[in-house]
Amino acid sequence: MREMREAAFRIRGLPVPPVVPPDPPVLLPFDDLALFSWRGAAGASGYDIERAPSAEGPWALLAEQVSDAEVAYRPLFCDGSARAGETWCYRVTARNAGGRSVPSNVVGPVKMRAACFVDECVDLSRAVAHSAGLTLDNTYNARYAEYLFRVCGTTNAWIDYAVPGAAREVRVTAFFAVSQGAPTAPRFLASRDGQSFAEVPHVRAVERAHIAPPHAGDANRQTQVDYVVALPEGTRRVKMVWTRQMALDRVEIEHAGAVR
Repeated sequence: MREMREAAFRIRGLPVPPVVPPDPPVLLPFDDLALFSWRGAAGASGYDIERAPSAEGPWALLAEQVSDAEVAYRPLFCDGSARAGETWCYRVTARNAGGRSVPSNVVGPVKMRAACFVDECVDLSRAVAHSAGLTLDNTYNARYAEYLFRVCGTTNAWIDYAVPGAAREVRVTAFFAVSQGAPTAPRFLASRDGQSFAEVPHVRAVERAHIAPPHAGDANRQTQVDYVVALPEGTRRVKMVWTRQMALDRVEIEHAGAVR
């Protein structure tokens, strides 16, 4: 972008002016989980996220240079350190080579019903453990409702997540190739200690069929399935085991939060 900007002024025979800070973003309202998005600012290279116990501060920096281009159609940011029962205010600042914008509007105070853990499946770093052979996919996103990242595996592959507080519910989005048959839910297992796992029997699933270009019959068609799993009391680890070919797209776990 910097080179393109400089070339545009050179073509017109004009001196290149200094980069000015971006306009402030607009933080969008949200309710009782620290999952939120903002309307970005033209020319911003990233965003800084802050929170405070009140609109007057004091403000603490949660994250710097957060991209607004790595998550599609879902909240851009998760404050994974906010605990159930806590109340926080949030604001966002845009930045570029010219400096930082003034802060956005403040959203809050927001009282959290739970802490939240999110894995958008950009890589495997959010998992505490996983089986060998899982692969990452960021291709042909139009086939996957334009979501951007997936972890792909087949029968008996597994992935394991740990959260710092007692987990209440896990929500999972996965995709299944229609050409390989009807969707088959992964097995969900829960553990208090990370050693002994028990299968969770109550799983709700909602299917959404996607017909993606190019339209070649069922060759490229995917079925999206959203799972909601109520977890046993005291769960700290959640493991998913593939039962057929599946592309894992997102994992969201509600939990009580770390003890301070």
